[in-house]
Amino acid sequence: MIELPKRSDDIYKEIESFEDYELSQCVAYEMAIRNEENLKHIDKIVNHYKKNKSKIDNAIIEDVYYSCVEFEILLNYMRNSHIIPFISSMDFMRDILANEDYFNDNLLVYEDARIDKTIYEIINNLTISEDGNRKRGLLSNNERVIIDDLLDINILEKRTYRDGYLIETSISESIEHAHIPINEDENKSLSSVADWKIYLEDGGEQLTTTNKIMDNFKRPKLKIIGEFFKKYPTFEIDLSRPLNEIIAYVSHVKNDLEKNNILKAPIELVGEELQKADNLICDTKGKCFDTRTILSKQQRIADMFYIYDCLQHGATQRKIQNTIYNYYANKGIETKTMDFKTLKRYKELAIDYIDKGRYRELVTGVKM
Repeated sequence: MIELPKRSDDIYKEIESFEDYELSQCVAYEMAIRNEENLKHIDKIVNHYKKNKSKIDNAIIEDVYYSCVEFEILLNYMRNSHIIPFISSMDFMRDILANEDYFNDNLLVYEDARIDKTIYEIINNLTISEDGNRKRGLLSNNERVIIDDLLDINILEKRTYRDGYLIETSISESIEHAHIPINEDENKSLSSVADWKIYLEDGGEQLTTTNKIMDNFKRPKLKIIGEFFKKYPTFEIDLSRPLNEIIAYVSHVKNDLEKNNILKAPIELVGEELQKADNLICDTKGKCFDTRTILSKQQRIADMFYIYDCLQHGATQRKIQNTIYNYYANKGIETKTMDFKTLKRYKELAIDYIDKGRYRELVTGVKM
């Protein structure tokens, strides 16, 4: 007998814990991780890696990527996975989908127990090869030096992880120049903060700096292939300004874009027309799928995922209704029930966005 999910299972509690600022990204991921084609693609990656593990691992260790067909096939599988927001620095060098958002740090922080853990072994191996110290040390708040032979840079970097975001501050220099003298005859590569301090006192040669804030949400960002069709760009904000000015400015830009429909995806520059996606989550009043306003939108979204998962396990609608009612009754909320009409609406939404792939609209802002 198949054991049905419980509404009190951790996965639904986690969905209830999604903050408003991360809701779209996290919900899109939860939809994508339930999509059958995405799961098959994950299995394809894992099976190919396991079948060719020795060749692929050797290609990584020996730095012979271009001559290993099995490794190239693995990278191609990973490039085309929505679930894995990772593209190797080989692709950056080739300018293939070169978008730093696709190397999403919280992929290395959040590990999804619902997929084969081999995925994280693969990512870990690739990260060791490409970024030196950039693997499981990502959560460290200490300064560290990264010597990246593949990208030919030496980096002094510090990351500060906070709820919902991380701060990355770095200085980088080409490996050719990133060294200090030991004596009259010998030099050493920069390998510590002290080394970097000495080097900077002499001025440096080809220094580059970064100081940026990035998302650090509870679920990774999806990798939707096709930047030409991405409707919404990134938006830089000067955090030195007063908070009320920042809020006013963001509101002004967002409202103007929505009202006048002036934002274009790159592909629209050549005459293509894209439709704006529907707002799946909520309107400005917080109304989403039904009128049970006593519950938060996160609870309603968790209900939707629970209904979908139970139906996938063959549960009857009556069983689902009773379980959801009892879940909230145990929380002291007995005034609202999951009626058949609402359950049907949740089921249709889930099928539409999960099975038919409309979760992509939450990422691109473009209607499928």
